[in-house]
Amino acid sequence: MLTKSLRKQIGLKEIRSDWEKIKLEVWDDREFYISTDEVIQKCIYTGRVNYGKDYFFYVENDYVQKDNFDNSIKVEDLFHLKVKEFKKLYKESISLNVSKNELYVSNSLNDLTFIHEYGTEINSVKDVKVLLNSILKNKTKYQENLFHEFVTRLKPYRLKYKHGDIFRMPLRENRFGFGRIISPMKKFLNYNIPIYGGYSEGYNKKSVFDTDMFSFPTWVDFYKYQSDDPDVSIDELLECDVTSSVTIPDMYFRHKRFDIIASHDVECKSFDVPMKLAVIYNNGKADFCVFGWGAGLVTFKVSQKLLEHYKIIEYNKSKYANVQSYDNFVKDNMGDEVDFSSYSISKDLRDDAYIEVRKMISKLIKFDINLGYDEFANRFEFLNKQEIIDCSK
Repeated sequence: MLTKSLRKQIGLKEIRSDWEKIKLEVWDDREFYISTDEVIQKCIYTGRVNYGKDYFFYVENDYVQKDNFDNSIKVEDLFHLKVKEFKKLYKESISLNVSKNELYVSNSLNDLTFIHEYGTEINSVKDVKVLLNSILKNKTKYQENLFHEFVTRLKPYRLKYKHGDIFRMPLRENRFGFGRIISPMKKFLNYNIPIYGGYSEGYNKKSVFDTDMFSFPTWVDFYKYQSDDPDVSIDELLECDVTSSVTIPDMYFRHKRFDIIASHDVECKSFDVPMKLAVIYNNGKADFCVFGWGAGLVTFKVSQKLLEHYKIIEYNKSKYANVQSYDNFVKDNMGDEVDFSSYSISKDLRDDAYIEVRKMISKLIKFDINLGYDEFANRFEFLNKQEIIDCSK
């Protein structure tokens, strides 16, 4: 169990001596705490779970009553609550969640995260307490301000963001990463994407731009720079190189998980463009290929030699995009190399692992894609980088 002091420092409710501990039929592995007025205040459950590896988990959720709370419900009624009934009465507020060696302290009422640690092995409640104490023993001014907002704000932010916004993202061990927004992907919703090459039947994706339009609707890149100072000089950031660009969920900006700290136009020469390959099957057989680069598509007849090389690298399909993957992506690309293995859940042909694949595609579409995106766009009459920027504003 966590100490009273730790709970206070991360915003969780103290377990009072007059609270009763009960279990519900629907969640018999969880301990619920009810106050003297017969209201559920907290839930705690812990154990081990296997995700290809045996992991310790610990969850502590605080609850608040919903506006339509039924005050007539008594203790004896609580035992038999179904999940839907429970959710009609209560909503989560502040939670501590430890799973797969990640630790979150988050608030469901405002969608803010106070602590997110990862990459540290956690095997017991004792490890959780040691980790939290190490994080909290020397609170920075940034943490103090964040904590105040974390425990007092009642609703999520609904912020807007735009091309050129520079953002700060909190990382593990009180460090920070930085990036910039190339474009909100919604800017391309009405763009009529051209398809070149004569093959299109059975292909319903318009371009690389809208492949992840709804799940990952923000196009960004990251500065190759990390710091323990949240107030880094913007001029210093602008001097830094950037990673290859990726798309990420917009919740990080709309809900203020990443802070917008400045804005500066993105120059055409300073960013690259997503590059992917799709293989379209008909009756179980590979029919044609679609090469997507930026704002256009080029289709061509299947090459078995290309398919064999394309299958060499298999990314881990269980990966998901989060701050840890962004952190690792930046670290993997601090030099001149291009490595998507720590981030992508789908293959990106800019990865150095696909040099041979890019050469084969160049021959098949009769254009050397190493010449650059603008040359490619001009050859096939797609949007070039300047036109992309113009659409993004």
